[in-house]
Amino acid sequence: MLIHGFLRVVVLDYFQGLTEVLLYLILPQDVYNCAPTGLLAQDLLVNHVFIPVLAKLSDPDFVNQTIIWLVSPCSSIPGPMPPEINEPLIHCFDSSVKISQSRPKFT
Repeated sequence: MLIHGFLRVVVLDYFQGLTEVLLYLILPQDVYNCAPTGLLAQDLLVNHVFIPVLAKLSDPDFVNQTIIWLVSPCSSIPGPMPPEINEPLIHCFDSSVKISQSRPKFT
């Protein structure tokens, strides 16, 4: 995720606060009161769960491929697209029949 400077500090601070509340609600009281365990769990959740998920959901290519997968008449689940296919939408809708079949999903 390409967040720089002050915005990165704000995002990390927000996720650390969110994680602290979640850990307080989820963990038993004696585990939550153990500072090293809480800080380790907080760091793992923020840096290895929340930030990567935010980066993935912020990626326009991922969002576009997910929307295409949801409305596509293609039967296969999209995996990593080959580099020569820059437009998976064109690849899935290679005929006007497939486009007309998917049109009711948009309306």
